[in-house]
Amino acid sequence: MSNIKTVDVPHLGGITAGYQMSHPYNDSKPTLVLVNSFTTSSELYRSQYENEELAAAMNLLALELLGHGRTRTKSENFTFWDTAIMNLQVMEALGVKKAFV
Repeated sequence: MSNIKTVDVPHLGGITAGYQMSHPYNDSKPTLVLVNSFTTSSELYRSQYENEELAAAMNLLALELLGHGRTRTKSENFTFWDTAIMNLQVMEALGVKKAFV
């Protein structure tokens, strides 16, 4: 899998957020947002990305939490609320208007 990309978003004075998508975004398909658990990265969802039937049926978007994977910020302090705001900004930057979580 390891198709990790990054996108810059403005929250906390600037965040480089790590994410993976199963294929280029297709707005005609539903989008499932996958958020890794504490101390893991988007690699947690390797089996979902390798499931060709699932990946063909919907957009799979794995977002990496602040402090995890390739997500970085210069801010020394952040909360899970900050991660939630970042996730919404990443979705907006990628053109994802609605999703399942």
